[in-house]
Amino acid sequence: MPLKGQRLRNVFQEPITLTSIHIILFLKTFLSWLSKWELLEDGITLTKETHFALKHMLNFLLEKENFNYFLCDKIQTDNLEERFGKYRQLAGSQYHASVRQIFESEAKLRIQAVMPLALLTSRNFGEIIFDVNCVDDASLPSQEENAECNVADILANNCMVNEDDLDEISDTMWPLLTYIGGYCSHQITKKLKCNYCVEFLKGSNSENTRLIVASDRGGLSYPHEDVVRIAASVYIIFQKLISSPIEHVFVKQINQRATMISLGMENIPDHVFIGHACDSHTSEFLIKKILHISANILLNNYTKKQNDIVNKKNMPMCKRQKLDKKV
Repeated sequence: MPLKGQRLRNVFQEPITLTSIHIILFLKTFLSWLSKWELLEDGITLTKETHFALKHMLNFLLEKENFNYFLCDKIQTDNLEERFGKYRQLAGSQYHASVRQIFESEAKLRIQAVMPLALLTSRNFGEIIFDVNCVDDASLPSQEENAECNVADILANNCMVNEDDLDEISDTMWPLLTYIGGYCSHQITKKLKCNYCVEFLKGSNSENTRLIVASDRGGLSYPHEDVVRIAASVYIIFQKLISSPIEHVFVKQINQRATMISLGMENIPDHVFIGHACDSHTSEFLIKKILHISANILLNNYTKKQNDIVNKKNMPMCKRQKLDKKV
């Protein structure tokens, strides 16, 4: 703040202005000392880039005219550090990311920036951000049947999926659902020892696979169109569950994943996987596997959103304000 130096009675915390002779004198002295320090050969110095940045900034402050004041504490690298933190995370949590990994991570981050990642809108918790890097098959509670049949009927009546629902999905959202479908195919084929099912679940490159293409280094799966259809149906079901007055009913279920799988099986059309003719695995088996993984992904992001809200409420006010500024 401009008046911070006056409030704290510290002349060196006042804003830099043309009339701040004591601060300008300090900056000139600091610049001279910095230049001498850079010439030392003992190796205990800043990096070449840091030296250059500091000298460039100080010269700018000393030579720039017609500015009212300058706040030094506003100069920070938080955004830069955050960006490189994402690079390391996308590179497999490695501290030293290679140039190739940085370029690949930058491509993924730019795609996320132009695509709507707020796939889900909860009635109670607002938008739920979908993280393309958070598609794990985390362990959830074991399946248990719901005790009250009327609750299941209420959920089923409010979560019916038809062709109009699929048509309402925007063109920019289909690549994300296709990415989820590709992950489902990858997880299933990784565990199945069935060449027929592995080939059957594979799809071809299309306009909706551009997110997979941007992230692919040869190991990602391009899903069958019916796999994407199932993933889209699960998304619609989950969106209806958390954006309607029945959200509190769904949250109170003993096993939300089992509920989503049950609703998904009721809403999958008969023509899905109609050409599947494997002797070892039925089409119903594959559909349940896809429903299982898709439900995990959506529930995982939903749970994290709720946890963030709870944690934010328990935060001290100062930390909460800092978090709001970053967001």
